[in-house]
Amino acid sequence: MNFEQYLQHHFGKVNLFDRSFVEKDFVIHVDLVKDLYQLKKNSDEINEEYFKQAYQKSNELFEDLFREE
Repeated sequence: MNFEQYLQHHFGKVNLFDRSFVEKDFVIHVDLVKDLYQLKKNSDEINEEYFKQAYQKSNELFEDLFREE
């Protein structure tokens, strides 16, 4: 089961950007990327490296937490 499948299975159609999501009983905030921002410096251009690292780290975290041993 991957991260998206886990969210669908346990939370249904959850929107991670919806403000109501952060008001749930159990929420953990994790900084996945340090020293980078969503936008490139002094620009409104998306920083693809930020999102690449965030995606990679979130998948690694998910796999570490839910690894079957």
